[in-house]
Amino acid sequence: MSDRVLALHRIDLHSAVQLCGQLAAQGLHEPVVTVLEPVLLTHAHSLGMAQVQLLPTPDCDISHGATARALAATRLVCGEVDELLAELVPESRGAAWCAQWWQHLHFAVYGYRQIARGMAPRLRGDKLHILLPDSPHRYGHHSFVPGLVLSDRLRRAGLSVQLYASTLPPVDAPLLPDPLSAEHGGSGAAVDLLCHLPTCFADAGHFASEVLASGRSALNLPAPQFDAPLPGVPACTLAPPGLMADRLTASQRGHLESTMDQLGNLLTGHLQPLLPGARMLSAQVNTLVAGYRRNALLFFALEQRFAQQPPKTLLLSNHDAELHGALYSFARRHGVRTLLLPHAKIFNEPVGSHGHDVLCLTHPLQGGAAQDLDGASMPMATLDFAETWQLRSRPPGPLTTIGIVLNGLASNAMCTVDVAVYLSGLKDLRAWCLANGIDCRIRCRPNGSAISVVCAALGIELEALIRHQEGGLADFARTCDLVLGYDVPTSGVLEVLRQGVPVLQALCRRLCPQEWRIVSPAVVPQLPLAEVLARLDGFKADPLLLAALARRQASQYLQLAAEARPLRAWL
Repeated sequence: MSDRVLALHRIDLHSAVQLCGQLAAQGLHEPVVTVLEPVLLTHAHSLGMAQVQLLPTPDCDISHGATARALAATRLVCGEVDELLAELVPESRGAAWCAQWWQHLHFAVYGYRQIARGMAPRLRGDKLHILLPDSPHRYGHHSFVPGLVLSDRLRRAGLSVQLYASTLPPVDAPLLPDPLSAEHGGSGAAVDLLCHLPTCFADAGHFASEVLASGRSALNLPAPQFDAPLPGVPACTLAPPGLMADRLTASQRGHLESTMDQLGNLLTGHLQPLLPGARMLSAQVNTLVAGYRRNALLFFALEQRFAQQPPKTLLLSNHDAELHGALYSFARRHGVRTLLLPHAKIFNEPVGSHGHDVLCLTHPLQGGAAQDLDGASMPMATLDFAETWQLRSRPPGPLTTIGIVLNGLASNAMCTVDVAVYLSGLKDLRAWCLANGIDCRIRCRPNGSAISVVCAALGIELEALIRHQEGGLADFARTCDLVLGYDVPTSGVLEVLRQGVPVLQALCRRLCPQEWRIVSPAVVPQLPLAEVLARLDGFKADPLLLAALARRQASQYLQLAAEARPLRAWL
């Protein structure tokens, strides 16, 4: 029998190590800190926690099974909530308030259910010690949901589980963008372009310059979290929700609170089968209701500010940091034209609305259609990101160096791959390189690295692998004759193509739409590992095939980019 202390998030690692020491002091035989995904193992090793172990789970089909169930459950609850909120804000129908929040909550619930199902047979006889944070689910934050769901399902499978309370750092008090704030001239200043672009960190400067170049009278609504400021664009300030509630009439406040009470009952009914434990359930419901209340307060503030002279255009990012529902509803009420920008070049996840009249402006490398919550294709157009393209022509030469680019292995701290299968494919690629005298260079994702597991599995010294992480992806590509993306594509592949280096995507499993849409298969073929190995044989035998692939990919990308228009043209 083993005692395992599970750390489900990097925030848990220090507490898990402390708990392990306490259990050992109580006489338990060699308790061990255990993580369930490779990126956490890298975090642990970077913190000097060499004793932490990885428990690889079998293929739990997280990418397909959990994603599909999460979207179905999100559509259901958003539809029911829409009908209730419509008594307060009729235009909430179809706006799917807090949809992205729900997607990630459901994904955590169904994902950890599947992980528990895969773990249980491998842990017979072990005792699990699980940290339970004191915080409900909030988008982008660790919470009690993973531990609660995992412990419940493991106990149902007959395993011994002990829960331990864990205190997380306090969350900042919620704030809201206040369109009535005095910094932009209060209610007297005309605005015909309203912007809200959370998480557009890489492109915020470019988007800001396009907004300014459009000559439109713009106002930026900053996001309470994941805010990407737009330099030079006037912005309102953030205010406490209470301040904005005080501006409502007594009748409006009464109607709002009555609706929130009904909403609490509805959400309790929905979450009861998902979250065992009355105290946790209540905390989660209260947190979600507060999120809906903030949307309502923003909607009413927008009405107070713009009802008589609404802006002509609403510019949003596809990353809903909580407030898109109110903005969609406001746009519907006043017929405001709505443009959606990708927070990271492309739309791979569903847009949180039902059939809303939104134009999605996307990068030329977009793979497939942008879709709403119902799976319907949304109107799309190609956006010029002002990226310079200098095709670097390389004379045909022998294949001497292959680069392998790894993306993340986890989503929301859940491993989305069968680690054994994933590593087996990497071993096959490296073995081919060794057998053919090819230099194989592996580059891990900088902010979600599985470098510890890769080093151990492939027998590569850490220092040797670290050398290939230096510099940008373009620097890495320039040292390679061919780059292989592995498993999930990265939108950074454009940096490789710009160097005139051909790219193939090697698949060790079937990707779900949210994964393969990251790069258009029309530009970068997504091929099973066996076919990639066959292509490598061809490239080794005939370098002209490799040069032809590089020319074809450049031509395909340039054809797609030729349709792109700058953001100012859409504004």
